Amino acid sequence: MKQYELTPEQLGILLDAADRCGLELRTGYSGRCMYGKTCIGVVGYLSDLIAFILEIQDSDSDLARDELAQVSSDSMGMSEIYYWPRLAVTVTEG
Repeated sequence: MKQYELTPEQLGILLDAADRCGLELRTGYSGRCMYGKTCIGVVGYLSDLIAFILEIQDSDSDLARDELAQVSSDSMGMSEIYYWPRLAVTVTEG
């Protein structure tokens, strides 16, 4: 599976959208069948996911909308994590 590297600007857009929706954005989630690769995800409920995606679509970003459509989920007990296996964040030391 090829991952799409988010730019710092795109990550900022996702962080802002998560903040406006009251969600926690995780940048190092490794979901099912990812074999140690990490991606972004948000913890919440389906309604939270919809609000998050609408916030991103309302922005003027050039974030790959095809990538956002390919969402997966895992149960976290009382909530879910919705994650995008193809959206990666490279963390650099600095």
